[in-house]
Amino acid sequence: FSDSVDLLRQLYETLKKEVLSSEYIQIDESTIPVMDKDHPGSTRKGYHRIVKSPMQNQLFFHYQHGSRAQKVVIELLRSFQGAVQSDAYGAYDIYENKKGVLLLGCMAHARRKFEIALKDDPDRAKQALKMIRDLYAIERDAKEMELLPDVIRQLREEKSYPIIKDFEKWLLENYSAALPKDLIWKAISYTYNIYPRLARYVLDG
Repeated sequence: FSDSVDLLRQLYETLKKEVLSSEYIQIDESTIPVMDKDHPGSTRKGYHRIVKSPMQNQLFFHYQHGSRAQKVVIELLRSFQGAVQSDAYGAYDIYENKKGVLLLGCMAHARRKFEIALKDDPDRAKQALKMIRDLYAIERDAKEMELLPDVIRQLREEKSYPIIKDFEKWLLENYSAALPKDLIWKAISYTYNIYPRLARYVLDG
C-alpha cells in the first residue's frame, strides 16, 4: 500500500507542476468534513482547494490540514506567474499587487448574488443579470466559432468593453440607492468591490 501511495504521489506532484506552469489558473475552496482528533466520532468543517488550468483542461486538489488561511495560498502559489482567477475571498487580495500575477474575478460568483437578489428586487436584479448575460453571450459565440486568442481579444474590446463600462456605471448609480441590508445591495457591493478584477479579462484573449 505504501509503495502505491508513493507512486501516486509522484503522479500528483507532476500534475500539480503542470497546472501551476500554466499562464492562467482558476482556484476556489470547497468545504470537506474533517475528523476531529480532539473529539472522537465528530467532524469539523475543513477546506480543500481546487486548482484548474482551463487552457490545459487539468486540475488538482490541494489539502493542508483543512485550513483556509492565506498562508496556504501563498505557499501553494509561491512561484506562480500568470493570471489567477478566484472569488472575492480576502486571502487572494495579496495578488492584487504581486509582480507577474494578474488577479481576475469570477463573474459566476457575482451573477449568483444577483440571482439571489431576484427575491426582493427583481427589477434591478434583472437589469444586472441582463448585462452579465450579454457578456456571456459574446464568450459563447467566440467559443462556438473557435476564434483564435487575438481575435477574441479584439472581440472583447469592441463588444464586451462597452457593456463592462455600462455595468460599472450602473453599479455606481445603484450602490447608494439600495439599503445595506437588502439582497440587491449585497450583490451590488460584492460586484463593485471586485469590479476591476471582473473587467480585466477583456485585456487578453
